[in-house]
Amino acid sequence: MQRLLALAVLIAVAALASCGTGNDLMQRADKFAGSALSGFGGTDGLDATAQALAKEIIEQLEYDFTPSGFVIQNSQASAGGDAAGDYPSATGTVTVSQGQATVVLDVTSTNPDVTDVQLTGTYSVADAQQALDTPGLSFDVAWTLEWTSGGEQHSLTATQTLTGTGWVAA
Repeated sequence: MQRLLALAVLIAVAALASCGTGNDLMQRADKFAGSALSGFGGTDGLDATAQALAKEIIEQLEYDFTPSGFVIQNSQASAGGDAAGDYPSATGTVTVSQGQATVVLDVTSTNPDVTDVQLTGTYSVADAQQALDTPGLSFDVAWTLEWTSGGEQHSLTATQTLTGTGWVAA
């Protein structure tokens, strides 16, 4: 009888050990990285120089829309990229309303010819949360980039797909 009990305990321990620690289920992305921009529009959307600037700024950044945890909600936001580049970082806020999020980022510019750079994006809270929680899922952001160059205001819109990166235990 004791041998059967010992065997049952060993089988139970082996079964639990085969389940793992569960950490794989608790992984969350701590940032988002993006694809190439597409669908250029806005005042300067057809200008090749403006498109190149938008790509230089937006595509190289990794975005943190959830610094207070792993939930898309009203919060601070930030982005970081190539520290040696002309646009190494951005800070701002995320505002959530009726299932949509709007992120507004003031982009740091070390380029004296490009100033007052602001990046605004809108996206689905549900889609972003799923991408935050599930490796391989993505969501689309509709960006508006505004800046001053040569004393003139410029504006461009584009779309980018963001995917979770920097997976950590939550």
